[in-house]
Amino acid sequence: MGLGSSKFNIRLNHHHHNNRGGGQNSKGSKGSNNSLLNINDDEIDRVQLQHHVGKCYWGANFSAPLLEQLRNGEANVLDVGCGPATWLCDMATDFRCSNFYGVDIDRTFPNQLPYNVQIVLADITTRIPFKDIFDLVYMRHMLSYFIDAQWEKRIIPELLRVTKSGGYIEIQEAEYGFQRPGPILADFEAKVRKRSRDPLFIRRLPTLLNNTGQFGPVREEERTYRLGRWGGELGEMMATNVFSMLLFVLTRAKVIEKNDIPRIMQTLRTELEKQSTTVKYYRYYAQKL
Repeated sequence: MGLGSSKFNIRLNHHHHNNRGGGQNSKGSKGSNNSLLNINDDEIDRVQLQHHVGKCYWGANFSAPLLEQLRNGEANVLDVGCGPATWLCDMATDFRCSNFYGVDIDRTFPNQLPYNVQIVLADITTRIPFKDIFDLVYMRHMLSYFIDAQWEKRIIPELLRVTKSGGYIEIQEAEYGFQRPGPILADFEAKVRKRSRDPLFIRRLPTLLNNTGQFGPVREEERTYRLGRWGGELGEMMATNVFSMLLFVLTRAKVIEKNDIPRIMQTLRTELEKQSTTVKYYRYYAQKL
């Protein structure tokens, strides 16, 4: 899977994210002031490294049974909320004869893309400019960018609409209910609930998919990530990513201030070592009937 070494001495290619435009948030709803951090080289590098670390945990970029179709060049694939297009470019390199499309609300993707990749700017909470042509519609790390009700009323119906009959939807997300949380994380979970957010919402996705009546059996895969130094360098990286998503929700809701983030992050890291905290990630995939 090629991260090079156990020390993760990766030099990410900065030419992959030049000319990003004025948007700050690669996945949020309209208005760039929703982002936790401004999109800069460090933040895009974080997202790129998140992709490679996640690939180490999962062993592959996707789980839906489409490997032969992708290899044979018979697949159209859509990445919703593609950000800097790291997943797309990785997939396009692995499967050079298939076609890959991305959609995002802001331009954080590179000017130069593989010949089999196209990206458009669009908002999934309104409508994305595609018909039902996709063999795989893929989405990950987007849970914190929508309120719970949007998933049932808008997100899932739109993913379903652009998936062809016989194609697959695949969603990968973390739950924000932590195992062995310390006081700060437990307080964060309580604040999330008060903002009409369910920290365990990801577990409801199979029910929401089944309720459409348009999918076959929903398949589930699960991984447990160690958070913090006790989980090695993978654990440190995943801690940063998980808390960035969690802090995004709370800063957007004005529960905490951006100026408090460095102090909170440092306190959280100390707490993780004492508690040996973990978080679960899930992949759900289902075939459209």
